[in-house]
Amino acid sequence: MSLNQLLQEIMEEITPKPEERVKLERLYQAYMDRARRAAEELTSDFKIFLGGSLAKDTALSEDTDIDLFVLLSPDLSKKEFRRLGLEIGERTFLGHKPIERYADHPYLEATVDGVKISVVPTYRVEPMIWKSPVDRTFYHVQYIKERLREEQKREVRLLKKFMKGVGTYGAEVRVKGFSGYLCELLILHHRTFLNLLQAVQCWSPPVIIDIEDQYRGDVETIQEIFKGQPLVVIDPVDKGRNVAASPSAKSLASFISASWWFLRRPSRIFFYPPPTQVDVDEELSKAGDLILLTFRHGWMVEDTLYPQLERMTKKIGVKLKENGFRLLRAGIYSDFMSASYIIFELESKTLPKRFLHMGPPPFKAEEAFVKKNLNRGFSVWISEEGRWVSSRDREIVDARKLVEEIVKGVMIPKGIRNQVRETVRILADEQIKKDLGVNPRLREYLEDFFLTKEFWVLVNH
Repeated sequence: MSLNQLLQEIMEEITPKPEERVKLERLYQAYMDRARRAAEELTSDFKIFLGGSLAKDTALSEDTDIDLFVLLSPDLSKKEFRRLGLEIGERTFLGHKPIERYADHPYLEATVDGVKISVVPTYRVEPMIWKSPVDRTFYHVQYIKERLREEQKREVRLLKKFMKGVGTYGAEVRVKGFSGYLCELLILHHRTFLNLLQAVQCWSPPVIIDIEDQYRGDVETIQEIFKGQPLVVIDPVDKGRNVAASPSAKSLASFISASWWFLRRPSRIFFYPPPTQVDVDEELSKAGDLILLTFRHGWMVEDTLYPQLERMTKKIGVKLKENGFRLLRAGIYSDFMSASYIIFELESKTLPKRFLHMGPPPFKAEEAFVKKNLNRGFSVWISEEGRWVSSRDREIVDARKLVEEIVKGVMIPKGIRNQVRETVRILADEQIKKDLGVNPRLREYLEDFFLTKEFWVLVNH
């Protein structure tokens, strides 16, 4: 099968079928009416519009959400705006069990007939007078609808499906990937999916895309404003915003790698990843030493909890490294309902009591180094390489004990500090294996932890 035939086949599979469109239209009209009636009961100053991929006709088959945005008066205080937005959502989803999501502010989402429906409040403002990040959405939808040609919508779907396949789609905090809007802009700029993948081969940070030429080619100014950002896609409706700020270094690298492999060995697996089997027990026997931290909590908003778990993971990782432990990788897992897990894989969870500390060569601050170490009772000598060295004792040689000390301190984010201190368990070795026997969720998390996410290199090996 040729590359064009493969893409045509995938394109047909991922385009919503007529019966899907009928169902989505029915749900959209029903919940648009519900939201309108709910808003009318609470305020006369509102407008509702359809956002997301459904509005722009770039949705994937059997993977479409309905995003309803409620435009509210910019004169509302933040507190009143939040209250009104949530109440409209609650009345819209009367009879259902919506869950609270969080963008810059909370909103409600419910699953109806297998379709996720969101009611998101936003301020009705003019461009560049934003009161919340969501305010740009109305203008994003208009911009894409006015410019994206019919054939380019198919190219956007290909890109989204490819990114979903390789794990780089979605701007949510857990993924840190490419948003749907970013995918649409990349296709607008490069015209086709293949053009984009070929262009990616030449990307060298910083990559700058200014579709509307808002900076008139002034690359220096763009680099100064978006300093340190490897991919910069200027938002056509807000020149001060980088639409590509959300993809992490990992997501960007994964997309570049997958693009390279796909162009050389095109395959369906990039769009439909093969099922993988991970033998957790075998992986545990091959892995470095694991330290597992878990704690219990009630339901928490994903966009609130996950960043706190990330901060805690980073702080613990830094402390482990500062104390001489070599951290191989870390993983964060949570059901956001009852418990969270952080897994650290170390080269070794124990260290020798003594370690060698390198000092300066003679005549370069040697007196301070020698006196400091001798006063502390450490041995000092000049090494074969001609530098002063000292032999010191480590205060902590067990990683598990170090993690225990960390969670007792103030390094845990405030939002989860009490839950961590009251319910934390820190496991290693046989304790982890014992928990595996009674905790199916832990086995599921460890399967993901050990899974090679870059499956395309294994299949093409």
